Amino acid sequence: MLVKVALVTVLVATWLMQSCSSEPDAVPSDLPNGCVSPAAAPRSGRPTVRVGVTGALGEAAQYLAEAEGYFDRQGLSVQLINFSVPTRMIPALAAGQLDVGSGNIGPGLFNANENQLCIKVVGSTARHEPDANGVFLFARKELLDSGRLNSYADLKGFRVGLSARDSSNEYALDKELGAGGLTLHDVQLVQMSYPSMLVSLANRSIDVAMMPESLASSAADRGLGVKWKPVAEVLPGVQFGVVLYSPRFAAQHDVAVRWMKAYIQAARDYDEAFFHDVHRAEIVDLLSKASPMNDKHLYDQMSYPLIDPNGAVNVDSVADQMSWFIHAGELKQPADLSQVLDASYAQEAVDQLGAYTWSSGQAAALANPSAAPSAQ
Repeated sequence: MLVKVALVTVLVATWLMQSCSSEPDAVPSDLPNGCVSPAAAPRSGRPTVRVGVTGALGEAAQYLAEAEGYFDRQGLSVQLINFSVPTRMIPALAAGQLDVGSGNIGPGLFNANENQLCIKVVGSTARHEPDANGVFLFARKELLDSGRLNSYADLKGFRVGLSARDSSNEYALDKELGAGGLTLHDVQLVQMSYPSMLVSLANRSIDVAMMPESLASSAADRGLGVKWKPVAEVLPGVQFGVVLYSPRFAAQHDVAVRWMKAYIQAARDYDEAFFHDVHRAEIVDLLSKASPMNDKHLYDQMSYPLIDPNGAVNVDSVADQMSWFIHAGELKQPADLSQVLDASYAQEAVDQLGAYTWSSGQAAALANPSAAPSAQ
């Protein structure tokens, strides 16, 4: 146990150093009413695009687009800004402190659009499929070895670590519990940061945790537990991550399309590398240097979510999550998704690049997500 705790201390320290937040000092707590600078002045010279990231594997295309020079070729200077809490990107985007964000689906996103903040979902980061999953219910190994944990129904009474309430993680956990005839009321939810989850698993103060890659593989590699159940087992096609544009950046149409073009090029390289073994070693080398995921041997252990190579968002999944937030009392009324999602930037980028041709071995389900509607 002492050895395990020592290893966890090293892992937590590494995680904190990799994920240290450089987010804006003064993110407003109250969102302003109406769009921020909808008619932004044209930018002179080489535009600098401020992009919020959290270090998750689902953001690999942002890191790759920078490392491979795709942003540079589009005449863009990109500043990657680390956020410890992804929900803090919403007010930063609304205030114009960020141009692009890597967002999770949550009531704050829909509320922001109800308040006419004009933050748009414009593309896809992590989507989870049976053969392309990057989030797991991570369980202590002794629970599996002892037979105490065999199925979702066995989770009753367990202490479950969750990084955030009112989020895709809570939605997915509820769906997984439902597969075992349980609800969120049947478990003890403990909201905590990812570093705290690692410590809590080591000292057995929680039993399972909802954990993303690459953290899940890193924790398993250090003997903290097992990647037990992928979220895609219950929710194939679930859209956890999306690309967000601030109203100010969306108004810079040419720059916004160029950013998306570079991003989609990198998403295609990610797809080819991790699903078709094309230039995988080169892509791993780039990611290990450009992103917080710098432990190369973990790339052979990680499971990879889909980052859609045409930028498409699974709208059915977004709508289902919005309905769940309403049912859970976390959202008062549904938002008009045609005002929240805008596929025009990704579509224009794909028109210039050409549509991505899916390999014959790619699962058909991966090639046919629900297409996002363009904003009216």
